[in-house]
Amino acid sequence: MFTQKEEGFAGATVIAEGVIVEGNFKGDGPMIIDGTVKGTIATSKSVEIGKSATIEANIKADSVVIGGFVKGNIVAKSRLELLSGSHVEGDIATGTLIVAEGAILNGKCTTGTRTPQDALDTKSEAAKLKEVPQQQKINGKARV
Repeated sequence: MFTQKEEGFAGATVIAEGVIVEGNFKGDGPMIIDGTVKGTIATSKSVEIGKSATIEANIKADSVVIGGFVKGNIVAKSRLELLSGSHVEGDIATGTLIVAEGAILNGKCTTGTRTPQDALDTKSEAAKLKEVPQQQKINGKARV
């Protein structure tokens, strides 16, 4: 999908088409994935998912570009781009979202100034508002 030299990916971790990785996939540099990953993907840099890639993993990175299939939640701190023909099944949170014509997204989407990781907090905002403090008995009387 991308050539390391042209796109500034010198030293990138590459998972080629036909390669299958299962488990927690974590690194400090950019990642290019054209194969299959099942588990989690995390880097402080960018993740590029090619058209031939099949991902069943949660992804956390600074920026993410998707050309293939992803089933899992995505947190892209600065930017998430869904290319034409990409398919995402899961919730996304990012600073900036770019969706090309022909991309498919099935899930909740949060963008903007809110911290992307907070956007995918497992408790919904409505549930947080409904939380009732525990009652304590002080001198035989119920106190909140």
